[in-house]
Amino acid sequence: MTYEKNIKMLERMRDARLRKLGKVKPFIAGTLVNYEITCGNPRCKCAKGQKHPKAHLTYKGKDRKTVSVYIPVDKRKEVAEWVREYKRLKKLIREISELQEQILRRHVTEKRLKKGRP
Repeated sequence: MTYEKNIKMLERMRDARLRKLGKVKPFIAGTLVNYEITCGNPRCKCAKGQKHPKAHLTYKGKDRKTVSVYIPVDKRKEVAEWVREYKRLKKLIREISELQEQILRRHVTEKRLKKGRP
């Protein structure tokens, strides 16, 4: 019976995470890279030390090469949220998969014990 309780507990944990999947927001795979540049104009503010902020989203493309996409200033906060949501979802999916594996393993163990096998 302890296996059943453990399986039930694992199923409840899994179901709680599955409900969280229903609250998915927009997401995007990749890393947001923020950096600063100088434009080279000697009269520009960056020549005096105040550099221009830039941002790119980098990710692995279909051919596994790194792809970089420029992110406009007005989209940076939104894209940062998308990246955070992707990481949250990735972690959540990993947790669900691990719980499913534990449920499966305990089910197999329980069946063996019922048949009298160690």
